[in-house]
Amino acid sequence: MPNFSVVFKSGLFLLAANLFPQAALAAPAKFSDVPFAPFISFGASDQGSITNVGSVFGDDFIRFAAAVSYYQGDYVDNFGPKRDLDFTNLDVSMRFGKFSDLSLYGEVGFALDEIITDVLLNNDDNDFDYYSDQRDNEAKLPDLFIGVAGGFEQKSWSLTAFGQYRYLPSFEDEYLRLTAANPNPVADADVHQMFAGVEFALRF
Repeated sequence: MPNFSVVFKSGLFLLAANLFPQAALAAPAKFSDVPFAPFISFGASDQGSITNVGSVFGDDFIRFAAAVSYYQGDYVDNFGPKRDLDFTNLDVSMRFGKFSDLSLYGEVGFALDEIITDVLLNNDDNDFDYYSDQRDNEAKLPDLFIGVAGGFEQKSWSLTAFGQYRYLPSFEDEYLRLTAANPNPVADADVHQMFAGVEFALRF
């Protein structure tokens, strides 16, 4: 039987992928400069890497983005067989700054699927019960991120470089899942990570 969280996130992304461009096209005239701009980005930290595929729309000062975010961490290689530490989120964000031939902006965002599955639906996956005591029964925050970026924007494409701080409870979840069977003490998962990367977008 498929994992509920994976199925839910896939369905949520399909819904967002359908509604997001429609919302952009129906936006006020001041947003018509960038009605739909698909993008792909890649960033790396000292713990792993993150790849985003999504779209953005907005005007010359404020833009909104939604993307599927895939995180791939370093191998957990000291607890038996090597295993990948990875997870997928649906990120939404707001970008604010100056978008022109030379762009400079800030960005704040969060994992929308985490908000829904962990807060609204209170999804308690039995697969993770074995480490629930390590969470101290605290309310779990979603993955959050904030960053700055700058780059070049042309009529049909843009290329930017970014620096980004991410708070990653999802990283901790996967880390604890992979190390749960280890009888020896393990180091705490590093949920505070800094990323540097690039983003390429097409503009229609």
